[in-house]
Amino acid sequence: MIAIEAKYHRNCLRALYNKIRPAALKDEDADRLHGIAFAELVVFMEDMHADEDNVPVFKLSDVANLYKTRLEQLGTTVTNRIHTTRLKDRLLSVLPDLRAHSQGRDTLLLFV
Repeated sequence: MIAIEAKYHRNCLRALYNKIRPAALKDEDADRLHGIAFAELVVFMEDMHADEDNVPVFKLSDVANLYKTRLEQLGTTVTNRIHTTRLKDRLLSVLPDLRAHSQGRDTLLLFV
């Protein structure tokens, strides 16, 4: 049988599409909630930077815990650990004044 010749019966194709649709909607909701949590994290870090009395230094593991906590508050179940390197890269791309500094096992994020 050649792949071009393979066709679904109408009812089978409809059942397949109906089965896939809820999974796609669930993924879109999770992506939207991740975006909201990330935006709130960026706003929090910018607010801390705007405070002239102190120079904020963030430990990457603490930032990841804040992000994870906010995701859980929004109703997302976080089954895996937060990928801290990806989170750090996203933060560095969005916040141009933010710098990462490795100190032993820890990574510190600070504004310059």
